[in-house]
Amino acid sequence: MVELDPIARPRRALVVDDNVANRYYAGKILRQRGYDVTPAQGYYEALKVISSTDVDLLLSDIRLGTGSGIVLARLAKNTQPTLTVLLMTAYIDAEIDAGESGWPVIRIPFGNRDLIKRLQHLSS
Repeated sequence: MVELDPIARPRRALVVDDNVANRYYAGKILRQRGYDVTPAQGYYEALKVISSTDVDLLLSDIRLGTGSGIVLARLAKNTQPTLTVLLMTAYIDAEIDAGESGWPVIRIPFGNRDLIKRLQHLSS
């Protein structure tokens, strides 16, 4: 019998996208992988979560109507240094910008396997 650590908490993911379908789909995949998922519609909502909650994974769209996912990633990483960041985008120019800034990017639309592989690669 495996005993659970009463102090341990589930891994937490913050999924940020102004597209509700993208938030839902990414959140569903992450929940299946054991994450406790908090969705955020935009930049400022995500900043509130990051400032008040420990997060293990930030999955954010690069182009948010209210701000930049790249700037959000930088601020989040400064606040929570052990945070894993994965940015997502449907736009090639945004992907190039993120790549130049050093953040890993996954292209929207992505499949279940694509996201899982990227997460495994980031955690290894």
